[in-house]
Amino acid sequence: MRSATAADAVGWAAKRRRAAAWTVGFPNYILPFDLLITMPFVGAAWYDKALAKGAEGGALTCGRKTHSAIGSFQIVLGREVGLYVHASREFPGLKKSYRSIELDLPLLEWTPFRTYSDGSATALKVQLGAMIDFNKIGNALLAYIGIGYSGGVYFWSPK
Repeated sequence: MRSATAADAVGWAAKRRRAAAWTVGFPNYILPFDLLITMPFVGAAWYDKALAKGAEGGALTCGRKTHSAIGSFQIVLGREVGLYVHASREFPGLKKSYRSIELDLPLLEWTPFRTYSDGSATALKVQLGAMIDFNKIGNALLAYIGIGYSGGVYFWSPK
């Protein structure tokens, strides 16, 4: 058995950190951020077509949803990005505070079910991705499986 070190204390305590988080999802035509860079051309006929094609999965169709008997799959690499900013905090065994910034890069998304009705919609999503943690102690590359559930109620319907 090995003894606990300061790095072990940070790894154990860092699981309970709080962060400000932002997640952005957007379509791309060929490369990530390409429609964002070409945004000054909004209104041009080719830009509208590229935007519609990007929402459908892009020109290469690798971002298009694939439907199967067990749900739908989509490659979301470059279509979604998350940023987490963790505040400074003291940890047991360390004399310095610990701050970090994490960049979240989902790779694949699986939606096993999505249901709709007159007054509500629900969906379960499972994401496989990578996260890069930039900090003073040492950067880390993490792989993750994230599970999310979303539901909504429609208060008005155009019937």
